[in-house]
Amino acid sequence: PFEDLVLKEELKDGKTTTPAKMSCAHCRHPNCSLSSVSNEMCLCPYCRRGSLILDSTSRDVWKVFCNRCDRLVKFVPGANKVKLVKGGKKCQVCKARLVEVEYPSHT
Repeated sequence: PFEDLVLKEELKDGKTTTPAKMSCAHCRHPNCSLSSVSNEMCLCPYCRRGSLILDSTSRDVWKVFCNRCDRLVKFVPGANKVKLVKGGKKCQVCKARLVEVEYPSHT
């Protein structure tokens, strides 16, 4: 519903860049399964301005990416399903939301 919303990215020097359209990774809608609220794992440890977002649509090549910098991490090869643990459970050490990984059963 927010595809036509225009954002202005604030730069470190206080200026703003040219407007850009908002993606799901920037959307804060609490009820959308694709929004950053639903898929946010933690603060990006690289840029410390964005959030690491689980790309729930990336199936086969599961990945986490920052919604502010260009950091991208591919992980859990061979997994059938990757999702954040319900209830917002977090790691006691780094405070990132916990991830649940489902692998194919070999019978």
